[in-house]
Amino acid sequence: MRFGARTCVGMLREQNQDSFLTLEVQVGTKRDEVSEETPEMVSYGLYVVADGMGGAAAGDKASADALEVILGTLIRTMGRTHVARKTRLRETPQHLAEAIRRANEEIYRAGEEDSSLEGMGTTITAAAAHDGILHIAQVGDSRLYRLREGEFVQLTTDHSVVQEMVDAGRITKERARTHPLKNQITRAVGPEPECEVDVAHDVLQEGDLYLLCSDGLWEMVTDDEIEEMVKGSLSNSETAGNLDLLCEALVAKACDAGGRDNVTVMLLETEAEDVRANAATEMLMAAPTKLDRPKAPLGRLDRTLTHPRTSVFIKD
Repeated sequence: MRFGARTCVGMLREQNQDSFLTLEVQVGTKRDEVSEETPEMVSYGLYVVADGMGGAAAGDKASADALEVILGTLIRTMGRTHVARKTRLRETPQHLAEAIRRANEEIYRAGEEDSSLEGMGTTITAAAAHDGILHIAQVGDSRLYRLREGEFVQLTTDHSVVQEMVDAGRITKERARTHPLKNQITRAVGPEPECEVDVAHDVLQEGDLYLLCSDGLWEMVTDDEIEEMVKGSLSNSETAGNLDLLCEALVAKACDAGGRDNVTVMLLETEAEDVRANAATEMLMAAPTKLDRPKAPLGRLDRTLTHPRTSVFIKD
């Protein structure tokens, strides 16, 4: 996949607590001695945006440490190309969620050992691409959007108090952007001994554009404005295909709108070689039972507020 990324401290903060990670590798499968098939090269991509919380030093440390643990955990599983594609497709979301849970354990332990770091945490929006599938993992309120054939949609669901109010029909999505409780999230990596990770997948199509971002973008720039900028850049012959330039423009737009928080933007573009003709069927068949089959993209899930949250984490 082609990618670009930019991060900025914003206009009011003294330190950037956002972190991001991009990693792309190619690993060769082992030769099949029975069929004597030529080994194939499997491309893996790992893309993560993290927004730290818990004070300047703690928030910065939480987001950076989370990415270090996630990378260290997943880099080992990326080399497991000797297993069947069906197994890879089944195991990748499990590995992605487990990597985030390990990051949670490490960050929580650090807070327990050092009182100055107690309660620190971070959001995580992560995507792992291989075999024609984008696996998505979500904790917190950083986001992942997709532009496909002119349709711009949010694939992740925020873990926040205002999102639950939106889901319950108490406020509109637009009102949620300026609501007094908009900085209260209901899930984070690090503040508690365990964290719940939402995992989903999206079947890649050529020309797809994915946008990962911290709330420093979407709180300052509306979804409609983001969509307009992305589509405008793609239709402009001078800027089309320059993902870094579009990332810079989105960051600048957030800063021009006030830049009250750190801003991180990452763009991924699906190319022909990233697509597999039978990826959707293979992903479906990878699940051992019907109950284990992956969920639809997170943005399409029906969520209702059935009980009050016992923990709420206040972002700076």
